[in-house]
Amino acid sequence: MKISAAGPDVDMIRVDAERLHNMVSGHAFYSELPKDVRGKIGKRKAPHYLRSQEERNVASSINHDYYNSATMFLSQYVHTLPFALSQLSLTHAGDSGALQLVSMPLQYSMPFMAKAIAGIETLWPDMRLEMPEDVRNLADTWDLLAEQGVKGVGT
Repeated sequence: MKISAAGPDVDMIRVDAERLHNMVSGHAFYSELPKDVRGKIGKRKAPHYLRSQEERNVASSINHDYYNSATMFLSQYVHTLPFALSQLSLTHAGDSGALQLVSMPLQYSMPFMAKAIAGIETLWPDMRLEMPEDVRNLADTWDLLAEQGVKGVGT
């Protein structure tokens, strides 16, 4: 979006953007990108990612179906959609289902937290802290859920 920015640094930023665009479009791997990605880059509307979410999930050992389920469930609450409102209106403090409902975001996010911890341990092994065995077992279980989805856990 053009906002008619003005100032001493604006022209320098535009020149730098053009230089970077030329570097990207002149790179040896540029021709290997999918046609639609090259088209977006050519129009100066580069995508956030060059790989699809499914490809990124595979590379991160995350079950794509689980990822989609977590995203769909959590987005109901982020965007305050009818599903979330109806669930919240049907529960009351002290109900047995209320604790289960309010814990769902944490349950959906824990597998991704476990993957993040494992990734950080890989990147900075000298900073790794030893977890007590029960905590390590929990982290491994959450990690397994991220990798295999709910179908793979408990079988």
